[in-house]
Amino acid sequence: MILLVERNAANRRLLRQVLEREGFGVMEAGSVQEMEKALGEGLPLRLALIDLAGLDAGIWPLCDELRKRNVPFFVLSPRQSRQVEAASYAHGARGVMVKPLVMQQLLATVKALLEDA
Repeated sequence: MILLVERNAANRRLLRQVLEREGFGVMEAGSVQEMEKALGEGLPLRLALIDLAGLDAGIWPLCDELRKRNVPFFVLSPRQSRQVEAASYAHGARGVMVKPLVMQQLLATVKALLEDA
């Protein structure tokens, strides 16, 4: 199961469609609170994709929780930023991808992370 954290409903729907077309199960969260709820459900997460756009600093403790659970995650960022990259890696991200996303690159990254998991 892939946890998709994306505030924008249209982007979340598009990413879900792309991932499901490739055969991946997807659980969605549109906010920090929804991500916290999803983590509390105890589902076997294999990967998380977290779009930071519109999310507050409350996301970082949840990223730490993913790291503690050995769930690889990748951060999607609205712009190139050394601060975002540093914080993402400090909290356990396996990588940072800047939007706009190239879907082939995203899928290759997802598949590579899942093979390593």
